[in-house]
Order: sequence, then C-alpha cells, then structure tokens
Amino acid sequence: MAMRRHLFLFLLLSATTATTATTAGESHNSNRPSLFRRFGDYLKPGSTFSCIRPETPSGKTVILVHGWGVRAFAMQELAQALVNQGFTAYVYDYRSSSGDLAELSGRFHDELQGVLNYLPIEEEIYVLTHSMGGLILRTAMADLQLEDCARIRAVVLLAPPNHGSGWARLATPQKLQILFPSLKDLAKDSPALDIPPPPLLPPMGVIAGKYDEKVSVDSTRLPDSIPHKHWVVPAMHPGLRKPKNVLAPILRFFKTGEFAPIEPDSGNGNDRQAPHLH
Repeated sequence: MAMRRHLFLFLLLSATTATTATTAGESHNSNRPSLFRRFGDYLKPGSTFSCIRPETPSGKTVILVHGWGVRAFAMQELAQALVNQGFTAYVYDYRSSSGDLAELSGRFHDELQGVLNYLPIEEEIYVLTHSMGGLILRTAMADLQLEDCARIRAVVLLAPPNHGSGWARLATPQKLQILFPSLKDLAKDSPALDIPPPPLLPPMGVIAGKYDEKVSVDSTRLPDSIPHKHWVVPAMHPGLRKPKNVLAPILRFFKTGEFAPIEPDSGNGNDRQAPHLH
C-alpha cells in the first residue's frame, strides 16, 4: 500500500508540474484536453529530437533538454519563444524513468552528436536545459570531442541540481529506485554528480529560482573549478520554463556571455539577482 501511495505521488506531481504547451509539430487546435496529451507523451519511447524552424532561419540553433518527470512538451513554450527570435529549436525528448543518469546521458550524447554532424559548420549553436537536463548535458559534453565542444557558443542551465535535489528523498523506498533509477542519482551525496568537465568549456550560465521548491539556489551552482555566471529570478521550479521569467536573461547570455550589463561598482556579475517580476 505504501508503495502505491509513493507511486501515485510521483505520477501526480510529475503531471501537475508540467506546462500546458503542446508538443513540437502538434496542432494547437487539438480537441483533446492538454492533460490527455501529456499522458500520451509519457508513453512514447523518446530519446529523439524534434525540430521547430523559424520562418526565416538566422543561422542560430538552440538545443533544449527537459528535466526529470516530464517530456519535451515542458520546454515547448521556451522553444517557441526562441524560434520567434530567429533560432531553430531542436527539442530533445526522453523518458527519465528509462535509465540512470549515465544511461540517459549516453543516449543523449549519441543523438546530440547526430545533430552536430548534421548542422552546417558555420551554424551558431546554443544549449538550454532545465533541471536534470543540465546534468545530462554536462555528462554528455564530457565525452564530446574538443572540436564539437568548440561549436557550442553558450550554455544556459535552468535550475540544474548540480549538488543534488531534495526531490530525490522521494526515492528512498528501494522499489521506487528500481522504477525511477535516475532519481537516486539526484541525491546530494550521489557519485553521479561528480561530473568531469568537457574538453573545452563554452560560456556557462546558471539561472536559479528564488522560490524553487525542488532545487535550492545553492545547489544550482556549478563546481568552483567551472567558471560560470549565476542569476536568480523570483520563480518556482516550473516557472523557470516560462519565457516571461527567463527569456530576457537567456537571450542576453547567448549574445554577450552575461545575464545583465555590469554596472560600475557592481562587482563581477557572477551572482546577480533579477528585479521582481510581476
């Protein structure tokens, strides 16, 4: 009975924290309620990219990776917002219950390599991740060749659990660890979080949510050995996927490597907090 309660809680929280955006290529005029679309997406095998192209390509591509417990639809609003800015969006979809962090990262690495091989060498490539998607990216990048890392202009990680997540406490029952093997890798003492750096480090930025209930601000910070910029916005964990909360600093970082202009006497800009968003 306790096992059933834990499983129900997992599924309920996963569904209710997802966004209502439709999946790539899906009609916004679908007659089915969005909740049914979401559960239909959960049944897909995943480990694939979908592509959304702007009307006028700009030579810029952004790769998006979602987090634990959702599917690619969770990144749809951000993907469309970036397409509206001229980016071609490649949205990665995977089933977070289909393996541990190493297995999920290995599959993503292979798919990412295929995208890098496909894109023209002159294409500007950026990466945007949410939550565990950041760990998957970091683990995959550690196995990329130097010349492939050099093609990535900038990376923004939204709420990455670089030092673990309290969410992993829900995986305490051994049977749940079997059902959700990647969740145990998010525990604060997990060796899976000891991720080596890539052969070449692109500009790295982290955006944390001040009110994030799953990944604390401190847990989002990258290891001291990895230079990065840090920015805090007044949002909860799902709110970090909302363009109104994060699109402006993402675009600034992609363009300048900074989340905001550095003002005189404002320090080095490594740890800044956004003004309150209404």
